[in-house]
Amino acid sequence: MEDLDGTQAEIHTLLSEISSDIDKLNSTLTTEANIPKSITNSVAMLADKIDALNDLMRAA
Repeated sequence: MEDLDGTQAEIHTLLSEISSDIDKLNSTLTTEANIPKSITNSVAMLADKIDALNDLMRAA
């Protein structure tokens, strides 16, 4: 796929940054004792979806 204006590259960069941020958040939540399990589970589900989106974008 041709990326004449850099949009695809910017999308990949943004997804990579989001993935990194959610991984850091997920790591923090799993080490903190006072975080409700529902929040931890929601962040984990979001992280899985972002990873899947990242994989799809790499394949495109």
